[in-house]
Amino acid sequence: MRKIDVIFFIFIICLAVPFIKFFDLNQDRDRFVLAGKFRAEAVDLNTFPRKGIIDRNGNELAVDILRSTLIFENSIDKDNALAFASIEGEPVFLTNPRRIYFEKQLSKNFISRLEKFCQCEAIYESLFRRYYPYGGIISPLIGFSGLDGGLEGLEKSYENYLKSDFTKRNLTKDRKGRRTNGDLAQFLSESNSPPLKLTIDINLQLKLFEELRNSIATAKAKGGFGIIMDIKRRYSCKR
Repeated sequence: MRKIDVIFFIFIICLAVPFIKFFDLNQDRDRFVLAGKFRAEAVDLNTFPRKGIIDRNGNELAVDILRSTLIFENSIDKDNALAFASIEGEPVFLTNPRRIYFEKQLSKNFISRLEKFCQCEAIYESLFRRYYPYGGIISPLIGFSGLDGGLEGLEKSYENYLKSDFTKRNLTKDRKGRRTNGDLAQFLSESNSPPLKLTIDINLQLKLFEELRNSIATAKAKGGFGIIMDIKRRYSCKR
């Protein structure tokens, strides 16, 4: 074969390769489009807290607070983690055999140092916990809620209004996987939805509670009942 024929053959091959490659890519076009869409889009599941309950002056009677939670494999790891939290001065809200609820949100640095201290692995969760600032003073009216929603009192009666909500948001991501777009306005409007406002005044409830408790103690009675009435405002406070 002459040298010119070899050069011509190589030239033809060089021209053919791009067309062959283009044909192969075109065959897989849909697959590449789907892969690009998968990498560029994300679905975020938002958990909105249970709505709060306030008195007529805006005092919170029931509120959901976001708690950082760590889950451990066993109680020994949990106890070691509690010891580390005490050393670091990190306040703890509640514990059970394998879980610690912290008062504040935890940083990644704190969790990393905790795992190194107790030589364990902790599962991190951020959960809303229901909190009743006035406890038993108002509990006969407010009631309480659990994992299944309102169980007693107003928490149960107004379950459809107070209940937690879960929504999905479609987000876009850049080439580094960072979220660049999402419906933030919708998230803020839903998370800041108005609480359930009652007509009672917790300050009067507190005063009545103290007077009734002292009267019961003085009379050595088993129980009692009290009522405060404001004729002008047509307000009554029962206990």
